Amino acid sequence: MLTVFKLLVKPHYFSHLHCLTSEFLRFNRYRNLLDIELLRSYIHLRFVILSNNFIGDLSPLTELSNLQYLKADNNQITSVESLKSLQYLQYVDLSSNKLTTINNLSLPYLRHFKVNDNLITALKSETNTNLTSEQLPDLHTLELRGNRLDTLNGIDDMINLKTLYCAENTLRRLEGISSLKSLVRLHLRDNRISKLNEFTENLTSLEYINLRGNQISKFSEVKRLNCLPSLKFLSLIDNPITEKENYRQMVIGLLNKLHRLDKQRISNTFRSTAVEFVTKHAEILEQELNEADTIEEQTPEGMEEGLNEENVKVDDEDAGIASAKDQIENDKEEEEEEDEDEEEEDS
Repeated sequence: MLTVFKLLVKPHYFSHLHCLTSEFLRFNRYRNLLDIELLRSYIHLRFVILSNNFIGDLSPLTELSNLQYLKADNNQITSVESLKSLQYLQYVDLSSNKLTTINNLSLPYLRHFKVNDNLITALKSETNTNLTSEQLPDLHTLELRGNRLDTLNGIDDMINLKTLYCAENTLRRLEGISSLKSLVRLHLRDNRISKLNEFTENLTSLEYINLRGNQISKFSEVKRLNCLPSLKFLSLIDNPITEKENYRQMVIGLLNKLHRLDKQRISNTFRSTAVEFVTKHAEILEQELNEADTIEEQTPEGMEEGLNEENVKVDDEDAGIASAKDQIENDKEEEEEEDEDEEEEDS
């Protein structure tokens, strides 16, 4: 049975750790701890929390061969290289540090890796090449929120990844994303994404995409997501496309397997009406979608023209009634979205 021991002493009493026999160490309340050198000899530790200090060097942890859980967010850490010897690590949180790269990691049991709010600019470079499923075979969740990524180049080797958080970066494209055949949840809120052509039928497991706060303005881009066989949840809140007339009917008609759009549950009645709406105007819509694709091929990025909305501004009374009924159903919904708790901070 694991005994939890909370060390509630001031940092200058750090030398008193000779009495520590627990597997758990919490040192996250002082906010001025600089040196953890004396931890080097406590090889029995399995759970270490060092949050909210000024630690810059994790090398004293290299001898903790039994360590499974490390939480060292809000420090001054600049390198993850010290972790490479900790072969039993399963959970690592190094959010809000000074990391610029992720290199020299080969951790066979690591499942959850958090490096939110750092200074990482690339996943693959001359010094950062080992974010692969060969090096991290059990990694299921990777959190990269609030970094400086403008590309996902290099993510294609993470074929076992199931959840990827990349909100609050400067992403425009999603290179390599199509290789993530095990991916279930993808969080891309608050980036600069306008094109969705990297999504392919290879993403057979992808159920949830959060694209809130991006630059998607074309139905032709949304239509690309129709190739995803498992897609159930999509958020396009705060994208230019949401300002278009008949936006909800169009998106649901194009992606008629969705369960929720923008956090709102889709009723069967509205789904049927949306599909009819798209079918009724298929010729006009297909023409515009093809025109948009042609413009995309010929126009430099950043200078694209949006779809001509005039031909899809249809005064459809049935669609309006169905939309109102759908809204009433959503207003009456008492249960929370099944993903709401998990995605609260990323929604």
